[in-house]
Amino acid sequence: MYPYIKFSDETTVTIKKDNDKEINVYFERQRDNNLDTANCKLPEYNWTNIEGYEEKRIKEFEEFLHHNLYLFKKYVN
Repeated sequence: MYPYIKFSDETTVTIKKDNDKEINVYFERQRDNNLDTANCKLPEYNWTNIEGYEEKRIKEFEEFLHHNLYLFKKYVN
């Protein structure tokens, strides 16, 4: 897994290459005694394991992913 960025709300983004075609992106944020999580498999944009993040925030993450997909591919190769 590769650390990628940390947002101002303390969400950390890490990426992991599963195979030549798929990249998993993990969003995590510690809040009080809970861990907010969301995972997205690229390039399908298949979201799983969403806990603690609102739908609006997931849409913002997806927009971020669309803008950064080419960097993810470059970064994990």
